[in-house]
Amino acid sequence: MVPDIKFIPSPNHSSRGGVDVRMVVLHYTAGGGGAVSWFQNPTARASSHFVVTRNGKIVQMVDLERSAWHAGQRGRRAVDIKPNRSSVGIEIVNWGLLSRGRGGFRTYTGALVPPDEVVKSAGRYWQRYAETQLAAVVDLVAWLCDSLGIPRRFMFEGQPGFIRRGTLYDEVPYYLPAGRVGANSRLASWRFKDNAGICGHCHIAAGKDDPGPHLPWERIVCRKK
Repeated sequence: MVPDIKFIPSPNHSSRGGVDVRMVVLHYTAGGGGAVSWFQNPTARASSHFVVTRNGKIVQMVDLERSAWHAGQRGRRAVDIKPNRSSVGIEIVNWGLLSRGRGGFRTYTGALVPPDEVVKSAGRYWQRYAETQLAAVVDLVAWLCDSLGIPRRFMFEGQPGFIRRGTLYDEVPYYLPAGRVGANSRLASWRFKDNAGICGHCHIAAGKDDPGPHLPWERIVCRKK
């Protein structure tokens, strides 16, 4: 079933250069809802194919035949990978990592997040994904995988280095930020060769946390189509 999608175009996109689409990359916006307007700004030089709002609305900003600017083109050996060209990007509106201090839980901007929107995972605090939002993400990912022939599986499942000792989140390994265990091997070309599926920004780009260990991967990545 095709999800209900509103199209609001972004000027930030480019050719896929003949590269086949073989992965869906999930992000959180690290913001409170301004992603759509930001991606409409040509000076941002950033975009995503889709933005999923807190209330479950889906906004498409880049045509699937074009490359959105969400996953980067540079990094260790990334020149051979070009993840923007080979992926569909989904930005989920969510503040991501929070800090705990006097007065409650705060975003990096200092804004307070209500306690009922806070979840603890991997020893840190994050903004919880809204239920209606998750339902929309599940539907969108399933539709994209079916439409584009992308297997609905964690892209790097079973590869060396993608299971951190003692911790496996919802059967999908969550990579630590850059500078920690395994970070240097994320962009190795051999991981991408003849491979396809669903992953997070944290799995392919050094220094990225999104979509975070608090995303319920078991609902999104299903072993059955």
